[in-house]
Amino acid sequence: MSLGFRGLRRKHVTMLVSLVVLLASAVIGSYLRLYPVFNSFESGYGPMLNELDPYSEYWTAEKLLEKGLAYFFSLNEHNEETHIFWYPWGRDFVRSSLPLTPMFSVITYYVARLFSPGLSLYEWMVYVPVVFFILSLIGIYLTTRELWGDIPAAVSSLVAAIIFNSRQLAGFTVKYSAGLGFIFLATYFHVRTWKRRSYVDALLCGIFMSLTAAGWAGFNLLLAAIFLQLVLQPLITKVAKEDLILWGFETLPLALTIAILPFYGPLYLVLSVGILIPLGFAVIGIALLLEHVATQKVVKLKYPLLTKWRFIYLLLIVLIGVGGLVGLTTGFLHLKGKGLAAMGLGEMTHVLVGTVQEYASASPQNFIWSSGAPFIISLLML
Repeated sequence: MSLGFRGLRRKHVTMLVSLVVLLASAVIGSYLRLYPVFNSFESGYGPMLNELDPYSEYWTAEKLLEKGLAYFFSLNEHNEETHIFWYPWGRDFVRSSLPLTPMFSVITYYVARLFSPGLSLYEWMVYVPVVFFILSLIGIYLTTRELWGDIPAAVSSLVAAIIFNSRQLAGFTVKYSAGLGFIFLATYFHVRTWKRRSYVDALLCGIFMSLTAAGWAGFNLLLAAIFLQLVLQPLITKVAKEDLILWGFETLPLALTIAILPFYGPLYLVLSVGILIPLGFAVIGIALLLEHVATQKVVKLKYPLLTKWRFIYLLLIVLIGVGGLVGLTTGFLHLKGKGLAAMGLGEMTHVLVGTVQEYASASPQNFIWSSGAPFIISLLML
């Protein structure tokens, strides 16, 4: 009884220490990311947005504050208010931008103003990236805790807090900021979904992936990773019909968001990365069918080769993968210029990305500089 109590107490102490480190990480990380504001005040200015992209997000948010959130879908090239951008034609924000960052800024501004009535929307949007940082920090902590426990979660939150990320600096309010705020929460609920076989967690994963997609096309990174896990799963363990339901809860909210937002549109689910959603259903269906056929007595007697269903499944997956590469190289499947550049297919892009430092080829020292410390810590956490 005494040993059990000590073990329980040790567990609670470990969890408490982990939560204290999480809180400290949030404070330290927020302080570091607020440095542009501190520097601005020291120079005699107030909080300031950094560069043009954050200003366009602010301009959009200001319109939504004045005329309602739904007004975002009226900000196209036919709206004279947009003609100050891309003059004289006007900018179609509906198809060239995503709504989450300005909408989130407006909604949270109402809350922030309760505590600081004199706060302007412009000033609040300077601080919004720090809010997204805290959300991403919570997602990283919860995901690591679900996978490895309290101590690794504490370490991961501290590492995430001190690593430089320009997308979370105060004043740099862009779509990446919003996407990073929700993608790790989506990852957390995905991990819970497949560990606990929970429909509720699957739905929450789908909701947070939808929020990520509404703010940043980088949701494709998580979707591709989840799809890869789904593809490899039949090679490791048995597939159940329940997997179809879990995949549906995880991806159908995302598919609905993609179809509704003009930035993507329904064709994104057929001719771009969104095709992974219907392909996921197909992959699970193929695995279930092959597994079922392999267990039939007639098949075992007359067609013994079909009992090697995992080998057949692997061949089909390879064919699907080859088909995807052919689709990319021939242009049948469309990726944004940034996505192609990230995959090393920059020569196929229809926009200038090679001249932007962000998409320049990385050298080994770049990797060591940006990812060396997290990589070493991740190995130690194993």
